[in-house]
Amino acid sequence: MMRRSAAVGVFALTALFFFVPREAAGQDARAFISTLGTQAIQVLGPSVSPAQRLARFRELFRNDFDVPGIGQFVLAKKATFKQDLKREEMSLAEKKFVDGIGRFGFFARGVTFTLVGWFVFQAGLHRDPTRVRGFSGAFTFLLSQPYGHLLLGVVALGFVALGLHSFACARWMRLLGSRG
Repeated sequence: MMRRSAAVGVFALTALFFFVPREAAGQDARAFISTLGTQAIQVLGPSVSPAQRLARFRELFRNDFDVPGIGQFVLAKKATFKQDLKREEMSLAEKKFVDGIGRFGFFARGVTFTLVGWFVFQAGLHRDPTRVRGFSGAFTFLLSQPYGHLLLGVVALGFVALGLHSFACARWMRLLGSRG
């Protein structure tokens, strides 16, 4: 029973990391953080049974989160971007290179988005909008960790890889209405 509730909690936290509420653009930061924090506490609260927690999480997930946000890690893992490329025009070395830099780049972007999501979650949990950090906050956080220069360097290389992957996509992208 403890493992199941821990798994639900981890799943809820993971979802909060990866998804950005749609209504965030229309609200001021303080109201957004307060609403998100209240909803997260209701989902994760100790007084809620596991069945109610799961039902509330599903409702929160359906109503307030943008599902494509998790796509960064999915793209890195599955490399679904390969289907959009004219791979028949690429050599084997080009295919491997483009796949590798694409996966590495999307993973680095996923790490950054996860950190930003963590900051939003923490701000909501503590009802403190000053805890929200953007990309610069994520990079500063990485830098402050043990081996922070190395971590930040790897993420920076990932963003360079993502840029190179974008150039490769510009060269080999399969366009709508084109043959092949």
